[in-house]
Amino acid sequence: MMVRSENADSELLGIVSISSTGEYLVVDGGANVVYRCILTSPNNQILESSCGVFTSDMFDPYAITIDEVKQLVYVSDFTKGVITVFDYEGLNLGDLGGTGALFATNGLAFRHGAYAPLMVVVDVAIMLLSRECSCSRIE
Repeated sequence: MMVRSENADSELLGIVSISSTGEYLVVDGGANVVYRCILTSPNNQILESSCGVFTSDMFDPYAITIDEVKQLVYVSDFTKGVITVFDYEGLNLGDLGGTGALFATNGLAFRHGAYAPLMVVVDVAIMLLSRECSCSRIE
């Protein structure tokens, strides 16, 4: 699938595939929107007219990753310094961070481990390469 934007302010910054639903989530940091696109759609689509809005209640979305086991979506907000957690329907479940621990999060990755999930966070403002993130409060 290839999408493009007709919005001059668009900054397509991240994309993730949800294999269980056959969808892509695309982060447009310039428009402050995360779009939901269907995997089987034809190539060269216009993002704004062919994809639905997953969420538009973020200030500066940047990176995105998912936990397919718990069916959670993590989107970093570069300016606010938080990682917002959503369910697969786009319901905002709350923020991780926000206490000054994160400043400019521009990369996320998630994997399940034998003992506990591990979230890797890249934060360019404080040069943080990875951080173990306890996500137990979001069940």
